[in-house]
Amino acid sequence: MPIKFHYFFLLIAGLFLQCTRPEETLIPINTSLSLKTVHHDVPAVEVNVFIKYNVLEFPGYDKQPEYFDTMLVSDNDGRVKLNPVRPGQHWAVAFGASEHGIVVPIYGSMPFLIDVDNHPAVDTFIYMTE
Repeated sequence: MPIKFHYFFLLIAGLFLQCTRPEETLIPINTSLSLKTVHHDVPAVEVNVFIKYNVLEFPGYDKQPEYFDTMLVSDNDGRVKLNPVRPGQHWAVAFGASEHGIVVPIYGSMPFLIDVDNHPAVDTFIYMTE
């Protein structure tokens, strides 16, 4: 009797090992985000741009970095790029420092929509203020 039980146990274990989840196939989407951070008509460099996905209301300037889903840093032209971007209504919130004489904190924000069919790419500005 114990030998038959071992065979039954091996059969059940073998069935569980055969039941593996198929690999997920990633479907590439052609979406992109390109933002230029600007302060007094000059590119704002090394600005932290935080992205919060799937929110309709402004997330606020008082959130910790962990609250956001993605963080990008603007380059020497003040630009950040992200590709692909998940579809939905999102917010970009930016923090940096002015390089015009006295260093002061600057910030800016904007909502944006990524729609695969009608609006797959966003290319615009975030105007920064003190």
